[in-house]
Amino acid sequence: MKNFAKSVLNYFAAFNETRFRFSRKLPYEWSGDSFTLDFSVFPGFQTALLAAVATGNPLSFEVEKQQYTVAIDHDAFITSLKAEFSEQLNQDFLQNLINENFERLKEALSEEDEEELHPRAFKEGLREYNLTFRRRLLQLLTEAQDQKIKELQNEFEFHSVPPSSFNPQREVQSLYDDLKKLCKNFDAAETYVTTVVEHVTNQSFGYIIFDLHPILRSYIQLIGTQSLYVFFHEIEKEAQRYLLFAVEIGIRDGEDRIIIETPRDLLMLNTPGINNFEFDSVLTTPRACRFTDAAISLSAIERFLQAKYTVSESFMFTPHFRPLVRDDLPSIKYRVGLQAVKEEDRRILDYSELITSLETGSGRKFIDMVSRYVEGNVKNTSDEVQDTYNRNYPRKSAERIVPQRLTVPLSLNEKQKRILTAVENGKNEIIVVDGPPSLVQSVDLRHVY
Repeated sequence: MKNFAKSVLNYFAAFNETRFRFSRKLPYEWSGDSFTLDFSVFPGFQTALLAAVATGNPLSFEVEKQQYTVAIDHDAFITSLKAEFSEQLNQDFLQNLINENFERLKEALSEEDEEELHPRAFKEGLREYNLTFRRRLLQLLTEAQDQKIKELQNEFEFHSVPPSSFNPQREVQSLYDDLKKLCKNFDAAETYVTTVVEHVTNQSFGYIIFDLHPILRSYIQLIGTQSLYVFFHEIEKEAQRYLLFAVEIGIRDGEDRIIIETPRDLLMLNTPGINNFEFDSVLTTPRACRFTDAAISLSAIERFLQAKYTVSESFMFTPHFRPLVRDDLPSIKYRVGLQAVKEEDRRILDYSELITSLETGSGRKFIDMVSRYVEGNVKNTSDEVQDTYNRNYPRKSAERIVPQRLTVPLSLNEKQKRILTAVENGKNEIIVVDGPPSLVQSVDLRHVY
C-alpha cells in the first residue's frame, strides 16, 4: 500500500508539473543565464557535493575565502612579460617615442630652443610608454585568464564558465601608478626600461581569477529570494536543458564564510524532465527520495539511461564522466552548479516531501486514507451533508437567502454554502472542489484521495 500511495502522489506531482503533456516547458531546467552558477572551474567542490549525495548525507558546506580558487600561473606570466619587454616595450621603443615627441614639439614650437624641448619630449615619451605598458599588461592578463580557462576546459570538458572574481583593471592601474612614480626619478631614457623590468618582474602575478567565496556572495545578492537548488548533470537536446537530480538548499552569507545547507531531507529526481524527451519507454521512478535512499533511487535512473545509450559504466556519481550520446537521443553531460528557479510551483515540492515522508512512517495517516479508499471503507456522506444543508437552509426561507448562522462576511451562493456544510461534517477528511473560488462549478463531498 505504501508504494501505491507513492504512485498517487507521483501522479498528482506529474499532473501539476506537466499536465501530462511532455512537450510542456518544465520549471526545473538549466537557464544558462545569470540565474545559473556553474561550479565547472571548481572540480574539488563539485566532487565534494557529489560525494555527499552518494553517501546519503544532506548537503552542509562552509565555503571560506580562498578555499576554492583558480589562479594564473605566476611563472608563465612572468615569462610572457619578459618577452613583451624584450620584443615590444624595449629601450628602442621608448627612444622612438621620445624622438617622435621631440620632432612634434620642434615643429609646433619652432621658435623655442631645442635644448628646452628635450626634457618635455622625454617626459611625454615616458608617459606614452607607461600608457602602452598599461594597455599591453591588461591584454596579457586577459589572455592569461582565457588560457587558464581553456586549460581547465580541455582537462574537465565543460562549456559553461562562472563569472570571474578577478578585477584586472584594478591590478593594472596599481602597476601603472607605480610607473608614474618611477618617472619622477629619471631624466634619461637609458636606464628607465631596465628599472621598469626589474620592478614589474618582482611583483607577484599569481592572481586568483576564480574564488568561490566572492562568486557565491555576488550570486546570492543577485537572486534575492528565489528558490535555490544544486542541479546535478544535464540532459539536453536543442533548447531543452534539464537536470537529472537536484537538492534544494538554503545559502547564507556568514561574512567570512558562505554557509550552504539543505532545509529538508529531500532529493528531487527529475523523472518528468527525463520523460520529456520521449524515450521508447517511460521512467517510473518516484519524483523524490530521502538522502539515505539516494544511491538506490539514482541507480534505478542510471540503469534506465544505460539501457537507452547502450553503456555499462556507472556515471551518476562519477566526476567528469564521458557524455552519453546516441543518434536522435538527448545528450547527457556532467554538470554541477546552482540554479535559481524563477517560476516554481511549490506544490511539486510538497508532493515530493510527502513521498519521502512515507518512508519515515510520518506519512502513515495518508497511507491509511488511501487504504480505506481502495478497500471501499470510505463512507459516502453526500446524503448526510444534503440533509444537514436542507435543515440549515430551508427552501423558501430567509435563511437560504441571507443566512444568519454563517459568520463569513461574504455573500455566498448555494454551492459555496454546501461546501461549508461539508466542512462542518467531521467525517469528511478531504473535500475536492472544482472551479474558481468565486464561482464553484461542482463539489464532490466524498472522501477523495
